[in-house]
Amino acid sequence: MIISKRNNIDKVPYSKYIVNSTLEEVLKQKLRQKMDLLAPQFLDKIEKDKKRKKKLGFYSFTKDPTIDFDFQTIIIDNLLNLLEPKKIINIQQRVMEGKWENVIEEAKEKNIDFIITGSYKKEVGEIISFNLVIIDPLINKTLIEAKIIMPLTKEFFYSLDRIIAIIEKNLLNYSRLEEFNTIMLTKKGDERLKTRNKRG
Repeated sequence: MIISKRNNIDKVPYSKYIVNSTLEEVLKQKLRQKMDLLAPQFLDKIEKDKKRKKKLGFYSFTKDPTIDFDFQTIIIDNLLNLLEPKKIINIQQRVMEGKWENVIEEAKEKNIDFIITGSYKKEVGEIISFNLVIIDPLINKTLIEAKIIMPLTKEFFYSLDRIIAIIEKNLLNYSRLEEFNTIMLTKKGDERLKTRNKRG
């Protein structure tokens, strides 16, 4: 083992298993885990979890009092209009407040699947910086991050509508039983709305 460290062999993936002559067993175990994920029973479990009625809650936004629009209320109303008729996501209209750690614990106790929160403030001139985050509190994972930086024009609200539509689509097809890459949405000025996925 001293030789492997001296020659940086210990930095090679699975090096400790090579040294301990257990690499074959480790790789077999990883293969079995991947096969389990592909098993029909597990895939069926994922599909059932996607169709399960989920709960969505809101954590109070950080607001700029100089801005007349209440973006939190706008988002709640829009999601209610989109999701309530589908009867697959139950939206908790009471906005949660307090320390973030306590909110996470409350969400877990109430079996809330998603928490939406965010912030908005006025930047230089008429520029508004709007941020929105959706988190799965049970596994403490960020699912969607959205950011709009531009004046408060019709294009701003059009971009917000597109973001809400993307949120709806992905929440309806979400299951924490399968891998889910964080969706990053960015709209800055006259640029188009950019979408990318972030692993982890």
